[in-house]
Amino acid sequence: MSAPAGPRRVLFCEVCEDGTVGGSHQILFDLVRALDPARWTPVVVFYQENRFAAALRAEGVPVHVWEAERARERRPFPGGRRPAKLMASFGAIARRARLLRRERIDLVHLNNSPFLGYDDWLPAARLLRIPCITWAVGEPYALPAETLRRRMVADWDRVVAISEHIAAQLRAGGFPEERLHTIVSGIDVAEFTARVKRDRAAVRGELGVGDDEVLVLMVGNLRAWKGQACVVEALRLLAPAVGARVRLAFAGAARPEDADYVAGLEAAVEKDGLAGRVAFLGPRRDVPDLMNAADVAVHASTFPEPFGLVLVEALALGKPLVAARRGGPLEILRGGTGFLHDPERPAELAAILTHLVQDPKLRQDVSERARARAAELDTRRSAPRVQDLYDEVLAG
Repeated sequence: MSAPAGPRRVLFCEVCEDGTVGGSHQILFDLVRALDPARWTPVVVFYQENRFAAALRAEGVPVHVWEAERARERRPFPGGRRPAKLMASFGAIARRARLLRRERIDLVHLNNSPFLGYDDWLPAARLLRIPCITWAVGEPYALPAETLRRRMVADWDRVVAISEHIAAQLRAGGFPEERLHTIVSGIDVAEFTARVKRDRAAVRGELGVGDDEVLVLMVGNLRAWKGQACVVEALRLLAPAVGARVRLAFAGAARPEDADYVAGLEAAVEKDGLAGRVAFLGPRRDVPDLMNAADVAVHASTFPEPFGLVLVEALALGKPLVAARRGGPLEILRGGTGFLHDPERPAELAAILTHLVQDPKLRQDVSERARARAAELDTRRSAPRVQDLYDEVLAG
C-alpha cells in the first residue's frame, strides 16, 4: 500500500458542554499542539466557546463551535413524540457527516467519554467509513444493559484510557479488551511553565500573604466531590501556632447548581473563624502565576480522580503536592514526589500540612523530585504513542 499524500486530517471534538472548562479541554489542546504537522492536520469542534478555542485559532487550527447546533439538537419534544426524536437523531448524524465530508476528515477523535458521541459522531463516521476513536477521561464506565445501546457504545475502533485507573474501570464495565488502549496523560510542561508571567512576591502581596506565611493552593471547580470541604476542615484542625501561618486559597469556578455547596463552604469558614485565612478567588486565567506563588498544592477529590492534570501542573512548578489517595494520584505521585491522604479524614491532611509548614527543607526536597516526575508526564513524550495509534487504526 502506498503512503498517503500529505498529512492525514484528524477531527477532534470536545463534547463537554456543562459550561465549565477543565482537564479534558487541556488534554485536547496539548495533544493537538504536539502532533507532527508533517503527518497530521487537526480540525477541532467544541460544543461551547472557550479560551482553548481562541488559542487554537491563534495558531491557525480550524475550529468550529457548535453552540447553535447543540441548542437545536437538545430541544425538547412535547409529549415525547418518537417520530420527531428519530428525525432529530438522523439530522444530528447527517450534520456531522456533512462536516466530516467537507473537511475531508480521515480520522475522528472524540474527547471525554465513550458514552458521548456514540449516537451521532460514531454513526456519521461509520457512514463515511472513517475510523472513530474516543478518549476516556472520566468515569464510571459500565456498558448499558440494553442490547442495542450496549452494542453502539462498544463499537468504537478504540477506547483510550488516560490512566491505568480508567483502564481498569473500562475492563470492569465490560468494554471489549481488544478495543481498549491506555496512554497515560500529562501536560505540555514547557507550555505550562512558560505561562508564569508575574513575580512570585507580587502575586503573594496581592493575596495578602506574608513572607513567613505558607500559601496553600487548591485549583479546581468548586463541586462537592472535589473536596474543598475536607481542606477547610483540615485547616480548622491545625494547631493554632501552625494554622496562624497558613493562608488557603481556592481557585476555580462554580456552576449555578453548586451554589448551595459554595455557600456551605463560606459559612464553615465564617463559623470556624477562618475568614481572614481563606480566600475564594473564583475562576482565574492566571493559575500558573498562582501556583508559582504557592508553597503547597492540595488536591482532595472524594470521587476517584480519573487522572488529575492539575497535579502534574503543580509538580511541573516544583510544588509539594498533597493529593487524595484514590484514582489517578496513585499513579502520579511516585518515588517520594508528594503525599497522599484520605479525603474522608481531614485529620490526615492536617497532619501532612503541619509537617510541611514546620519543615521548609522537606518542602525543598520534595520540590526537586516533583519537577523530575513532571518531566516523565510530558505530553511531548506521550504524543508519539498517540500518533502510532492513529497509524494503527487507519491501517486497520
